[in-house]
Amino acid sequence: MEHDVEQVVKALRCNKNKEECKECRYQRAVYYCDDIKLRKDAADLLTAQQKRIEELEEKRRWIPVEEPPKKNQQVLIYMPRIGPDDLWRERREAWFKDGKFYIPATGEEFFGITKWHPLPAPPEKGE
Repeated sequence: MEHDVEQVVKALRCNKNKEECKECRYQRAVYYCDDIKLRKDAADLLTAQQKRIEELEEKRRWIPVEEPPKKNQQVLIYMPRIGPDDLWRERREAWFKDGKFYIPATGEEFFGITKWHPLPAPPEKGE
């Protein structure tokens, strides 16, 4: 069952004011809430939100090259930039094919890649 976050938060913050309780779905009697149901719904909401946070964090993570992308997948790559100081980093678009990363425009192979990230799905029609 999906819970209305606003209602749960309002009930958790309630200070037993008659006006606040009128439209509260947890009210059993004046100044009395169904605390067991409220706590369960609040726990369910927190669990669902934590799961969603973990899903979003997984989508954002840079993946080590030891975990290769799918064959013929276009990705972003991350590698140390060669230059006067090693603090610079570079991200570029690349194709992954035959176990190697390639520059899309030229077909040249990239070297020194440490991580990669999948590109997002293209926008839906009308977006």
